[in-house]
Amino acid sequence: MLRMKSLSKKKYEKICKKCDFVLNSYGSRNEIVAINFLHVIRSSATTIQRYVVFLDNDYWVYSFLRHCYLFIKNIVDFFYNFIYSIFYQKHNFPNKVCKVDFLFISHYTVTQGKSTYAIDSYFGDILNNIHKNGRSSVVAYINHTSSKTATFKKIDSVIPILLSNVINFIDLMHLYKGVFVARRSLGNNSSNDPLLVKVIKQAKINIFSKSTIRNLILAKQVEDIVKKYSPNLLIATYEGHAWERLVFSASRSVSPNIRCISYQHAPVFKFQHAIRRNLEKKYNPDVILTSGQVPATQLSLSKELSGTQISVIGSSRNIVLKSKKLTVMQEFEAFSCLVAPEGDLEECNILLFFALDCANNNQGVNFIWRLPPMIDIDILLKNNRRFVNLPDNVVISEVDLLNDILKSNTILYRGSSVVIQAVVFGLKPIYFKIDNELTIDPLYEISRGREIVCNIEDFQRSLTEKIDMSDKGKLIRYCQNMYTQIDVDVIEKLSKFNYLSL
Repeated sequence: MLRMKSLSKKKYEKICKKCDFVLNSYGSRNEIVAINFLHVIRSSATTIQRYVVFLDNDYWVYSFLRHCYLFIKNIVDFFYNFIYSIFYQKHNFPNKVCKVDFLFISHYTVTQGKSTYAIDSYFGDILNNIHKNGRSSVVAYINHTSSKTATFKKIDSVIPILLSNVINFIDLMHLYKGVFVARRSLGNNSSNDPLLVKVIKQAKINIFSKSTIRNLILAKQVEDIVKKYSPNLLIATYEGHAWERLVFSASRSVSPNIRCISYQHAPVFKFQHAIRRNLEKKYNPDVILTSGQVPATQLSLSKELSGTQISVIGSSRNIVLKSKKLTVMQEFEAFSCLVAPEGDLEECNILLFFALDCANNNQGVNFIWRLPPMIDIDILLKNNRRFVNLPDNVVISEVDLLNDILKSNTILYRGSSVVIQAVVFGLKPIYFKIDNELTIDPLYEISRGREIVCNIEDFQRSLTEKIDMSDKGKLIRYCQNMYTQIDVDVIEKLSKFNYLSL
């Protein structure tokens, strides 16, 4: 099993505080806000490893070597972007309409890329419903695949645009000029606070990273889309990422009256930080739409969000209320465990390594591995030889979520939102916890009704443990309020408000 470094709650909060200080002190520039490192999303394994080196003096050698690696990598990325910008052909946006009501920022994933057409898994039902009211939209897709083209499902009055990771030479040079100026504004690390010095130092090298440049390129493309289509509302997925803040700022720079809406589509975690804090006004959403009442309550408890409007719109993941007939493609006769990792390669490895050990020690249990849309199975298998020849009681799912849920008895998870839908259908949740880590359990508010395991023995024991029916009922009701039925009237009201304010 993979060994991961952990942070205490105190140290984690200290990192969050220092990163926020840098953003609030120097964050009037888009180039600094674009640095992913300064936006502490949550306490996942990937996030923790990004910061742990600052607090352990034993890691100074590793830290030095990593800085050297990042420096060289940033130079390589610069020349890569430089070459591609020379041959870049300007993206010709579709000319179907000149003006639209809404601009959605969504995601084109590996799963969509392997489909005959892309179905928007973030705004799908919202898009379908609002366009029944005659509304028009542009949906700009952030490309999470290696493909440069995409075929989208046709929806009337919807213009799909696949965003690029490249821009033309002149825009790129202007972008890098801004980055150089912003880096100088970070100062000379003269602070008496050693941790702050380390954070600023890391920010200065990460400002040239591929992720920072891509965030700025994304913002530039959104700016161009706003110029062309003049939407009244911008609605972007919202988890606390740097790019989310940038698209708000970029849109407002072109259209000061545009209303920026964020959509919290995934669970809000106990130690999820960046989504719960405000930055300079131009980077903040005017309204936060939530998937249900539970996350709405969780966000409203944040002092920094006290002045932000929070409204429940619901989610396409509210599968229990859908009227379509459910069918099961295949039934397992034996006990079956659904394994649901997150859309992060490191987290995916952590859970699947543990699940594989459990499968080898529990031959009578079938394990259904359901990979998230962000994970390319080919890359996963290429990087992990243990996953190439899986035991007979392990299958990698190729069917839809409902079929996987309906043929499972329990679900093994860490931070995946799939557990919420699984619980609604009666599956027993089993959370895999790493020693001394800060929890990433979406069900952290519920103390009873689920199992927490740290090793194979704990997992084996959890298979036979009975859950009190009263506790199970409370957990199901809690999960039902995570994803409620979609109410597009919420967007309609926001749109009308925007028209009145113009």
